Amino acid sequence: MKRLRSLALSLCLLIVVCGLAVADDTVSRLRAGKQGTIISVSDIHFDPLLTTDKAVADKIKNSGCLRWREIYSSSSDKHISHVGDETNYNLLASTLVQMKRACPAPDFILFSGDLLAHKFRKYHHEVFSDNERAFRAFVKETLKFIGTEFDRTFPHAHIVFTLGNNDSYEDYGIEPNGSFLHNTMNLYFTHYLRGEHTTLNSFASTFKSGGNYAFPPTVSSANRVLSINDIFFSERNGYNDYGWQQLKWLEKQLKAAKKNKRNVWIVFHIPPGVDTWSTLKQGHTVAFWDALHKDKDSRTFTDKFQELVQTYSPIIKGIFSGHTHMDHFRLIFDKSHNPLAYIHITPAISPEFGNNPGFEVLTYDTGSFSVADFDTYYYDGAAWKEEYDFDRTYGKTAYDASNLAAIYNHLSDDAAFRRSFVDYYDVHNQQGNPITDSDWKVYRCGIGRLTEDDFNACYR
Repeated sequence: MKRLRSLALSLCLLIVVCGLAVADDTVSRLRAGKQGTIISVSDIHFDPLLTTDKAVADKIKNSGCLRWREIYSSSSDKHISHVGDETNYNLLASTLVQMKRACPAPDFILFSGDLLAHKFRKYHHEVFSDNERAFRAFVKETLKFIGTEFDRTFPHAHIVFTLGNNDSYEDYGIEPNGSFLHNTMNLYFTHYLRGEHTTLNSFASTFKSGGNYAFPPTVSSANRVLSINDIFFSERNGYNDYGWQQLKWLEKQLKAAKKNKRNVWIVFHIPPGVDTWSTLKQGHTVAFWDALHKDKDSRTFTDKFQELVQTYSPIIKGIFSGHTHMDHFRLIFDKSHNPLAYIHITPAISPEFGNNPGFEVLTYDTGSFSVADFDTYYYDGAAWKEEYDFDRTYGKTAYDASNLAAIYNHLSDDAAFRRSFVDYYDVHNQQGNPITDSDWKVYRCGIGRLTEDDFNACYR
């Protein structure tokens, strides 16, 4: 009888403990460091009128986005965008199908900017003539349609996004407190971030003025994703003074995260450092971030950003960007050349710049927010395939600054590492690679030398 009572008591205690564990599931998951998965995607550059079926194009431009899917489905045009093209509907739909196969239930989707096709206004000027109201309405319908398609594939998944240089009414044309930010704020909050209504005011307080915001991922709510609008850092934007407001906000967020023992990811569209492709093409060093507008201490945007990373590197677990359309990375070192952080550059869906369409599935620790590994998937013109797994390819068990620095250091003397990097740079496009034996050093210097002076010293 005693044994039965003892057993019953043990069972009761077990039930209570299990009940508490279930009730406090979020905390237990964070403490346990459970592995999570996300989809990382960038540079979709969708053009809703990119079709060989003129009847479809006419219907699309005269219909609300809720009818677009039906219109596309009834079209005889089933071709998927080729290398050199922007993203048409068929490529967008095919990408979403493959994303679902590769990662059916991501914790969230990380989007590194550029939903709209390049030169959106220029290419559709004849369609809308001088009707600015109709053009802006079409931009909004296009953004809403992409969000709706993602929601159809991944119901209620948060799309943690950043704005790209084509995400406005003009290329690089985002204005602080401007009409684009005001007109699209609710759309981005509802159709992409899918935030709780109670957090709308917090989101609006920064997004309407600068396009930036902080987001706590549901599965890892103790941590933060900080999305900054670095289009203000580009000399092609014209509002560079507001770039300093972005960095002040970022510093404030990092300070608060450190105080509250939170780890962070930072996401923006344009990576810091040298634009290696433009540098080779133009014959002189071209930087992504403006170096002319400096603060009172004569620091450039890159200088200040690197200082922030050096100060807060223990809590910065990942920095993500897009823009180049290629699959690569950048590194930030301290003054002793020890690796502090990486910038992971996600390849594009749009194949316009000679890359195959691609996206990635990242695995990470939900507690520490550290990235463990990623798989890249690409479309080769006939089918979607898994391209490579970082861990298996490079023999590294964590995607972090130290392991990336080891790869960076071996690119010059390890032919296998270099061959893998070159093959995967343009997402396995067999038609030709921009990296050749004669210009390899430019790309290597671009990885680890982010200021123009450091890059030039390396390249020489």
